[in-house]
Amino acid sequence: MRRAYMIEKIKVFVVKRFDLIFMGMLFLSLLVKHWLSLAYLFSSTGYFFDFTGYFRNFKIIYLFSPLAVIVLLLSFSLFFSGWRRYICGLVSNVFFTACIITDFVYARAFYSLPSFIWVILFANSKSEVRGSITSLLWWTDLLFLVDFIILIPLCLVMIRKYKKNPPEHRSRKKRLISFLIAFLSSVLVLSVLFGHDFLANDEEDYVPENDLTGQAVALTSAGFHIKDALKVIFYPDEISGLTEEQQQEIEEFYTWKNADGGAPSAPFGQTKGQNIIFLQVESLENFTIGNEINGQEITPNINKMLDHSYRFNRVYEQVKGGNSSDCDLMLMTSMLPIENGPAFILYEQSSFHSLPSILREEGNYYTAYFNGEKNSMWNYEMVMESAIQFDTYSMDYSQDVIYNQYLSDESMLNQTLPKVVQVVQDAGENPFYAHIVLCSSHMPFQLPQEEWLLDLPSDLKGTYMGNYLECVAYVDHAIGEFLDGLEQAGLMKNTMVIITGDHGGVHKYYPQRVDKFSREYPWMGTSETYTVPLIFCSPELEGREYDLYSGHVDVMPSLLHLLGISPEVYQNTAMGRNLFCTSRNFVIQPNGTIRGDYSDEEVKYIKKMYTYADLLIRGYYGVRSN
Repeated sequence: MRRAYMIEKIKVFVVKRFDLIFMGMLFLSLLVKHWLSLAYLFSSTGYFFDFTGYFRNFKIIYLFSPLAVIVLLLSFSLFFSGWRRYICGLVSNVFFTACIITDFVYARAFYSLPSFIWVILFANSKSEVRGSITSLLWWTDLLFLVDFIILIPLCLVMIRKYKKNPPEHRSRKKRLISFLIAFLSSVLVLSVLFGHDFLANDEEDYVPENDLTGQAVALTSAGFHIKDALKVIFYPDEISGLTEEQQQEIEEFYTWKNADGGAPSAPFGQTKGQNIIFLQVESLENFTIGNEINGQEITPNINKMLDHSYRFNRVYEQVKGGNSSDCDLMLMTSMLPIENGPAFILYEQSSFHSLPSILREEGNYYTAYFNGEKNSMWNYEMVMESAIQFDTYSMDYSQDVIYNQYLSDESMLNQTLPKVVQVVQDAGENPFYAHIVLCSSHMPFQLPQEEWLLDLPSDLKGTYMGNYLECVAYVDHAIGEFLDGLEQAGLMKNTMVIITGDHGGVHKYYPQRVDKFSREYPWMGTSETYTVPLIFCSPELEGREYDLYSGHVDVMPSLLHLLGISPEVYQNTAMGRNLFCTSRNFVIQPNGTIRGDYSDEEVKYIKKMYTYADLLIRGYYGVRSN
């Protein structure tokens, strides 16, 4: 009898206090999700929980501001009564959870967080692209949905009970007062924590606007996206210059950068006047080149080029939220990408001191850009003509064969060959530069079996690694056919071919699925060690490999050295260094990691290079205005 009495008392208490219990459960649920998301964001790959990262990067603001954001989100539920309050609370939970999942999936691919601009771009992108992003989900992500298993049935039970026996509700006036107290107090706390006066003299606890991860940690993912959206909508970026302090800091950086000098490892102007075919390959990693699987070369056509190539083996990706378009930006301008969003969208009206403009003015080159990604979300059509200043560009390709959401490389290059012939005719007696973007090796790395060229071991067949190797072999085959076509057209006699990957591939997107293969195949490397290739191939060059730490920001100065164009032309706008004439050995990656050898004096400049790039592009310093 006593046990039944106690159970009944508990039931009565739960029913009477269910509003309070439900709101408490929601608050704890959102707080736990936020802490779990931090463990994801502070991990090296975003696929496992690193709880120590929070404490290594701890700031006071990280402790209090998330509580205020959660109270702010849940405050709207207090304005409603009965079942409407529960629905509003669940909607807040869904929004909060969706923001978290969006952030860590995006971070797995781009080492950054999505800005409001990117969310709009993604929503309007091809459904196939959206589908490929879902391949980045992992089973531990289900932890963020566990609370719904409890909260939704509980809500349904109470809603049914309330409809049968409606309780006495608080007056609208009292509900409004409760809402205003919770809402305004949380806004006040956030205003104080993010107020300039509070943080002005405490750099340790300051969270810069361009530190997107720091913003998400401080504000929660939901708070970060709300703040970002409000900023984009109501306070669009109208920066048109730099402060004197920023100008001085950037000038000091360029003074330090331009002081670099070492004995030339390749003669200045060694390939002067040569035509250039630049192949920018989607997700191409360096480990695939020069290696074999089951006795078969993965890239036999690229391998044939190595005897007359300068090959760089430690080129690390540097792209951020603009992904492939960030690679274009670096190759064409030698400037790192901006911190938040794609530069080609946000600053399409800029006129960069670009590689095509330098080649045209200093070497009388005729320049052309080819990309089969029609109606690209990265705004290539607008940018390549105006901001990057190619003489001509073509994205008008028949989309006849689609692999991995994009025009197949074989079809792309078959259609490009006559376009290059036309470029040669338009160039007349002058040399030409043709930049060609290939996309078949895009994640999720799935080709039809009829395109498979490798006989893979059983442990690789059907895996992400095996599928990736098949994609790279297919791309290599398409490149071989294209170069043969150029040879037959007589266009290879005085031509340099450059090959690079725009960013990482299978190790970038699926580290948790492929790192295990490095035990059986050490040459494959891991997500911690992968690099992208950079190969300059010309009959004038002897086979040589370089182990300098470098990135795509260094490509333009290095190419211009081979072409005999003086560094005085570009040294005060290019951020990268000439890899053929440098005494330095470092690279900075998108997550802030610095690899290589550097002094304490040098690191103060290196660690801020992305910040400098953000200021350079946003402030229009180092770019030419129309």
